[in-house]
Amino acid sequence: MTTTIPLFSWRRAVRGAAPWLACLALCAPPAQAGESLDRLAGLMAERLALMDDVAAYKWLHHGAIEDPPREAALLESLDRRAAARGMGKARRADARAFFEAQISAAKVRQRAHFAAWKKGTVLPPESAPDLAEEIRPQLDRIGTAMLDTLPRAWLELQGSTGRAELRSARRLAGLPPGREDPAVEAAFAPLCKRAGLTANKC
Repeated sequence: MTTTIPLFSWRRAVRGAAPWLACLALCAPPAQAGESLDRLAGLMAERLALMDDVAAYKWLHHGAIEDPPREAALLESLDRRAAARGMGKARRADARAFFEAQISAAKVRQRAHFAAWKKGTVLPPESAPDLAEEIRPQLDRIGTAMLDTLPRAWLELQGSTGRAELRSARRLAGLPPGREDPAVEAAFAPLCKRAGLTANKC
């Protein structure tokens, strides 16, 4: 028996809160500890939610989940923008590791959708937003906001309350613990490592 229930129960909640998440990510500058982490987690949740549409588009157009040339070009572009923001070599390496994790998380989420659609436990999509015209501009906006937010978020994770702040930020963004969602685990892995947490306990 098939169903049209969304594969991930928090998808609608994240999308319904998209304007709020966008403001959380882009509005006022940080005023207290953990605020940048909150914004970053909101952006990560927004990016993961978009992977539902990415998967749907690729499924309908018989596209591959893996796209090494585009991934490499994206990482190189982000590295150039990080350098333009004054990040040194070590910081740019940290930023690259963070964005590599977001790419990995995106593919984990897409593979989960494909697996469910192939198995028939969830009905495949009948339509999807255009990948180039609608989805990628949103991903580019999120990527830029993440890059701007990362330096302050890293500083917050260096504090004695870094672990608690990271967990609070993830909960505020509506994301489950990594051990409950492989895509969330992949996305948060670099931040968990910086906070001194193993991925499955973050």
